[in-house]
Amino acid sequence: MRSRPREWVRMQTNRLAIFALSISVFLACASNAQDIPPHPEKGPPPANPELTVLPNDKHSVTNHTVSIDGRQLAYNATAGVLSVAPVDSLPEARIFYVSYEVDSPQKADRPITFAFNGGPGTASAYLHLGALGPRRLLLGDDGSVPPPPAQFADNPLTWLAFTDLVFIDPVGTGYSRGVPGKDGKPDDQPFFGTRPDILTLGRAVRLYLAHNGRWQSPKFLVGESYGGFRVAALAETLQADFGIALNGAVMISPVIDFAFTAGGGRRDHPLSWALELPTYAAVALHHGRSRLPKPDGPINRPMLADVEAWALDGYLSGLAQGEMLKGPAADAFFDKLSGYTGLSRDIVQRRHGQITSREFAKNLLSGTGRALNLYDGGDSFIDPDPGDPGPAPGYLSLAALNEALLPAINAYIRTELKFETDLTYYLENEEVERQWRWHQKDTQQGYVSALESLKSGITLNPNFKALIAHGLFDFVTPYFGSVYLVNQMRLDSAVRPNIEIKTYEGGHMMYIHQAARELLFHDASAFYAAAAPTRTQ
Repeated sequence: MRSRPREWVRMQTNRLAIFALSISVFLACASNAQDIPPHPEKGPPPANPELTVLPNDKHSVTNHTVSIDGRQLAYNATAGVLSVAPVDSLPEARIFYVSYEVDSPQKADRPITFAFNGGPGTASAYLHLGALGPRRLLLGDDGSVPPPPAQFADNPLTWLAFTDLVFIDPVGTGYSRGVPGKDGKPDDQPFFGTRPDILTLGRAVRLYLAHNGRWQSPKFLVGESYGGFRVAALAETLQADFGIALNGAVMISPVIDFAFTAGGGRRDHPLSWALELPTYAAVALHHGRSRLPKPDGPINRPMLADVEAWALDGYLSGLAQGEMLKGPAADAFFDKLSGYTGLSRDIVQRRHGQITSREFAKNLLSGTGRALNLYDGGDSFIDPDPGDPGPAPGYLSLAALNEALLPAINAYIRTELKFETDLTYYLENEEVERQWRWHQKDTQQGYVSALESLKSGITLNPNFKALIAHGLFDFVTPYFGSVYLVNQMRLDSAVRPNIEIKTYEGGHMMYIHQAARELLFHDASAFYAAAAPTRTQ
């Protein structure tokens, strides 16, 4: 997800408009005195289309080692380009990727994993340098960002221990671009849609398998946030449209059905509120604001069993009653909600029991001068305006991490992977989300969902396994939404054990916490061993 709130974007747009107007007046006054050349971003399109995209044969191969559990693992790293040919209304795309393959004579037998992040509009750097890759961004054990400059080091918890890795950046992220037409202008927009995005990623996966002789390797997908949506959709598309059978998929903090994330804030959508409640309760418990006793050890799902049950029973029923909820029943409803969330009775009653995540983030630590991080409710930051009773400023939730990750990925690609380009690396490209076409046709309505695709993928291939990993403190994609959706899949008993949900103390990127990263590593290792039992090394 990882996009800034729309009100922040509008504020910045207005500021830029005022600035642009001032500059235009200055240039108009100065134009009589001297010739001012056109700004390079506003001038004519470049004559050479390659200036806006990577060359189709550009790549860099380097050799490295990483220490895992006391043993040295030798691997080859490739930073390169997959040229996806034009088809139908889609132009050619140059997809940037970084792959890691263990130096082994049995390379074809090793599992191979294709990893994506989300947004849409977010590059794979979060998974790449955050958890999975052999090198990682250095953070505090609690996920805190140290002072600049950003540093990276060996990752002893790299998933390269049990699978080769391919990190793919969709068009408009990283260095990936659509190839310009005859006019020389970049042509990314055709790829900014749910269906073309999935088809392009599917074709990129097929190309990598073909170019690198990996057709017989056990195949896995990993996706975070909207990348989880991509993975759920590809679980069906790769098998049905490309003939690529998968062994498994890991979805980290996924959004599988947007009705249960984008629906929050609509008063006529009580289920989305109910699915957020256990996250609020977990965060309140973590900060000692809940009426439930704070545990001595880590918070886990069993501690939230009563909250989960009430969320789909008393809380959902109370919200559905609306103004009909009155008298003693209303008093009991608001008292219980206040106890679970740690918010005052006055706040929950004034909001009719419907508290947005940003309101919760602003008010839970009221009086301390701090607001909660929307991506990780266990974390907080200095509230820039503690006297403002409005929602918490969401744009600060990722600022510190992004300001460390962007220079780190740029430095890593250039200095260690030896891949040079003058293109801008887009860690988060807000233009992608602004232009995204969620439906194939403008006449289609409703929220997009990949739930049926995930179900079809599991049903088409009974050997396909799925692991869903969530942080308990994540407001962006609350874990209970995935719990609810998996229960609604009503899978046949023969394949129901093929999908499981794991939760961790942490937020959207739970792996930035040392303890959660260790648990995720061990859970993933066991998952791969079960999904490809005779092949995992």
